[in-house]
Amino acid sequence: MQFNLLIDPPEDKLENILSDCSNSETSLFSLNWIIPWKSNFLPHQNWLSPLNIAYVSSETKYTLAFPFAIQKISIFKVASLAGPYGPYRHIFCQNPCNTGSRRTR
Repeated sequence: MQFNLLIDPPEDKLENILSDCSNSETSLFSLNWIIPWKSNFLPHQNWLSPLNIAYVSSETKYTLAFPFAIQKISIFKVASLAGPYGPYRHIFCQNPCNTGSRRTR
C-alpha cells in the first residue's frame, strides 16, 4: 500500500480513484456531485482552488480517498473535506467495515 497526494487531478483520474473507492453503501456520495461541485464552486465564496485528493492504493486498485480543498475561515486557511455540506463531505473507502480483525469483550 502506498499513500499519494494529487494537486488538481484531471477529471478522468479523479473518476478512476473515486469509482474504485466507492461501495454500495457510499455510492450516493460519489461521482454524481464531486466533479460538478469542483467545476462550479472552486473558487467560490470561502472555497479556494484547486481540488486535491489524498489516496491510498495497492498495485492494482485504489482503496481509500480523501478529496479536499482549502477553505478560508476568517483569517485562517484550512484543508476541508470537499463538498457542499454533509453527508456529501466524506472519505471514500472501498470496505469501511472490513478491518481484518474484530475486537471482542
